[in-house]
Order: sequence, then structure tokens, then C-alpha cells
Amino acid sequence: MTEKQALTREEYKKLKLAEQKQAAEHVETPTRTGLIPMWLRFVIFIALIIICVTAGALVGYSGIGGGKAVDVFKGSTWSHIYDLVEKK
Repeated sequence: MTEKQALTREEYKKLKLAEQKQAAEHVETPTRTGLIPMWLRFVIFIALIIICVTAGALVGYSGIGGGKAVDVFKGSTWSHIYDLVEKK
């Protein structure tokens, strides 16, 4: 006979309870999985949006529109675009 078969019902319950207590003691605390803090993720996200908008304006104005790439940063360019959209 095996050891578990030779145990009485009460002994088996005590053994099971002891095993559960031992397993509960070895529960690991949850570790932090996020390596990048939330505020830094937000800053990186905003920076990437600014980079993408700037790159899109450069490609759209110089590559597709045929203008100079540096002109996209001038205020007069944007006021001209605004006037075209508003049809003044």
C-alpha cells in the first residue's frame, strides 16, 4: 500500500492542510512588469506625434508640393495655407 492509502481520513485532511499552508507561504509577490513609467510613455507618445506631424508636413510641402523643405517652418507659409482653406 502507498502512504496516502494507509492514512486515515483525519490524517489525510491534516496533511492536505499542511501542504496548502506551505504552498501559501511560497506565493511570490507580483513584480512590476512595466519597465517604462506611465508619464514617460506619455512624453514619448507626444514626441512621436510631433515628429510624425513635422515629417508629414515636410514630405507634403517639399516632396509632393514642390516647395522648399525649409519653407514649411515659416509663418507666412502657414498663413497662406490658412487663407487658401478659408478662401479669403
